[in-house]
Amino acid sequence: MPMRLRVIGAVFTLNQDADLTLSYAHLSYTGYGINSMQYIDSVEITHSRIEFSGGGIYLYESYDSTSTRVITDNVISVGGGNEALNVSVCCQSDAPIPNLSRNVITNTQGAGSMLLMHVKVQ
Repeated sequence: MPMRLRVIGAVFTLNQDADLTLSYAHLSYTGYGINSMQYIDSVEITHSRIEFSGGGIYLYESYDSTSTRVITDNVISVGGGNEALNVSVCCQSDAPIPNLSRNVITNTQGAGSMLLMHVKVQ
């Protein structure tokens, strides 16, 4: 049985080279939700709830071609003006495409969801 995490009132910031695996978590009133710096490694967020927060999930790009982004089966209800889901992919033509599926996004007051992809042209 997975461990359940309930967090109220924190701000989650991923620093450079960080990995994150978060499953069955419940984050409420978290300021910016889950936010990252540039150059983070793999991130997997599944079966979780982020609600009443200033933002949802905001992930900057990684320059590591093996880094993955898996954001599936989550409920994101944003209470502020930031995006519910913003995932950037940059500069590695062989980087895996993010898996963003079966997420429920409600109460969007900002841009909703965004996927920014920049590919390296050779």
